[in-house]
Amino acid sequence: MNHNFSEEDIKKVAKGAGVSLIGSSIGKGLFFLSQIIIARILGVEAFGLYALGFAAVKMCEIFARLGLHKGGMRFVSIYKDDNPAKLKGVLVSAIGITILNGILIGGILYLSSDWIAQNIFRKPVLSSYLQLFAYAIPFVATMNVVSFLFQGFHTMKYTVYTREFIQPVTNIFLISAFYYAGFLMEGVIYAFILSHLIALIAGLLYFKRIFPQSFDKKTKPDFELRNIISYSTPLLFVGFLEYFLSWTDTLMLGALSTTRDVGIYRAASQIPFLMTFFLFAISTIYAPIAASLFHKREMQRFANMFKTTTRWISYTVVPIFVFILFSAREIMMLFGKGYVETGYIVIIILSFGQLVNCITGSVGYTLTMTGKQGVALIFSIVLLAINIVLDLLLIPKYGVLGAAIASSISAASINLAKLGAVYKIYKFLPFSRELAKYLIPSIFSSLLIFSLNNVMGIQTGLVVKVIIILVIFGSFYSFLMRNHSEDMFVIYKVKEKLLDLVSHHN
Repeated sequence: MNHNFSEEDIKKVAKGAGVSLIGSSIGKGLFFLSQIIIARILGVEAFGLYALGFAAVKMCEIFARLGLHKGGMRFVSIYKDDNPAKLKGVLVSAIGITILNGILIGGILYLSSDWIAQNIFRKPVLSSYLQLFAYAIPFVATMNVVSFLFQGFHTMKYTVYTREFIQPVTNIFLISAFYYAGFLMEGVIYAFILSHLIALIAGLLYFKRIFPQSFDKKTKPDFELRNIISYSTPLLFVGFLEYFLSWTDTLMLGALSTTRDVGIYRAASQIPFLMTFFLFAISTIYAPIAASLFHKREMQRFANMFKTTTRWISYTVVPIFVFILFSAREIMMLFGKGYVETGYIVIIILSFGQLVNCITGSVGYTLTMTGKQGVALIFSIVLLAINIVLDLLLIPKYGVLGAAIASSISAASINLAKLGAVYKIYKFLPFSRELAKYLIPSIFSSLLIFSLNNVMGIQTGLVVKVIIILVIFGSFYSFLMRNHSEDMFVIYKVKEKLLDLVSHHN
C-alpha cells in the first residue's frame, strides 16, 4: 500500500462511492427508462414540448426550495441528537415554507404561461402544458427538500426510497396507466404530478420512523426561521446557476429553434451524461475527505487521492465512451426512429465533452473543498457565458448540432481551465503514466469493432460490442491493477461488501 495514501482513505471512498453509485444508478436508470417511454409515446415534436415544460418546472422548483434543501439538512444534522424541539422546528419550517412558496411560484407560472410560450419560446401550444406542469411545483420542490432532510440524519436509505425508487417507479406505472386510458401528453404530466405527490407523502411518513416525535403533539417545535432562511437563501443563486448550466442548450434551442430540435437534443443529451454516474459517486465521497486532508495540510495524500480517484473514474468512463462512439445509432433507436438520424451525431459530439469532464477528475470539488469556491464560481459563470454565446452563434445556423457543439466545447474548455488552476495553485495533476496506456485498449477495441463492421461486413450488435469492450478493457485493467495495491484493495473491499449483502439477504 502506498504510504501516502492510507487504507482508511481507500476504505472511505470505496464504501461511500458504492452506496452513492447504487442509489443514483437506480434512480437515474429508472428516470432514463421513463424518458424512453415518454419519447416513444409522444414522438419527437411533442417530446420537445414536454422537455421545455419539464425545464420550466425544474427552474421554478429551485426558487420554491429557496436553498432550504441544503440549509435544512445542515440544521437537522446539528439538532438531531440532543434538541428534538429545534429539530422539529427545522422540519416543519423547511417543509412548510417550501410548500407555500411552491404554491406561489406555481401560481406565477400558471398565470404567465401564455406570455412565456409566446414571447420566450414562440410556441403558443406550449401554454396549456405549462399550466398543467405548474400544479407539480409544490410537490416536486417539497419532495426534494424532504429527501435532503433525511441526509441530515446521516442516512441515505430514505432518500433512496423516496427520490430514487418510489417517485420514478410510480411515474412509470402511472404513465403506462394513463397511456392505456387514452391520455398522451396530459397523461405524462398527470403522472409526473401524482408520482411526486405520492413520493412526498411516503417521505413524510418515513419521518415518523426516523424521528417519531415529528408527529408527537407533546413535542412543541422551536423555530429558528431567521437562521435557516439566512443560511439557505444564498444557496438559491448557486442552485440556479447549477440548473441553468445543465439546461442552457435545451432552453436556448426552445427559444432559437424548433420543438423537433428540442426533442432530439433532450433524448440524445441524456446518454453522454450517463458517463458522469461514477464521477458523481466518487466526488460525493472524495469531497469531504479532500477537505479534511487539505485542512491537515497532508498535501501528498491529497494529491495521491486525487490521482487514484481520477484513475478509477477513467477505468469506467473510457470503455463507456468507446461503446457510445460505435453504438450511437442503436442507442438512439431506443427512443424511436425519428430521433436517430441527427440524434446519433449529437450523442457523439456531447460524449467528447463529457469524456474530458470525467478524465479530469473531481477538479471542481478540489477547488471548492480547499477554500477556492470563489474561483469555482467564476469558472461556472464563465462556462455559462461561453455556452450562451456559442449557442447564439451556432444554433441559428446548425440547429441541434450547434447546441451540441457549444455544450461540448464549453464543458471541455472549462474543465481543462479548472485543471490548470489546480496545477497553478497546488502543483499537482490527477494524471499518472497509466492514463496514456488507456489508448491501448481503446484503439484495439475500436479497430476490432470497426474491422468487423466495415472490413469483414459483420454487423456487431450491442451485446457483441459490450462483450468485446468488456473483454479487452477487463484484461488490460486486470494487468494494470496488479501494479496498484490500492486498486486491488478496493476490489477486495467491494467483493467483501457484496458477500456481506448476499449473506445478510439470505
